[in-house]
Amino acid sequence: MANETKKLLTLQLEFKVGEGSEGEVLVKRKTYRNIRPAASAAEVLPIAQAIASLQTLSLHEVNTIVTSELTN
Repeated sequence: MANETKKLLTLQLEFKVGEGSEGEVLVKRKTYRNIRPAASAAEVLPIAQAIASLQTLSLHEVNTIVTSELTN
């Protein structure tokens, strides 16, 4: 049976910078690394919203990227 150990959590905020010629949303990404890997979505989202409130662009999307180690 495989075991998973979370090693890294990265927070990625996407801000809307405009719209493309076909109406698609154009975004700018800001990435924050070294987030505590055990942090839950309920803990991370308010932090992301607080960071976004300091920006001039409007927040479009919040993503987390988890890097894990898989072992037997």
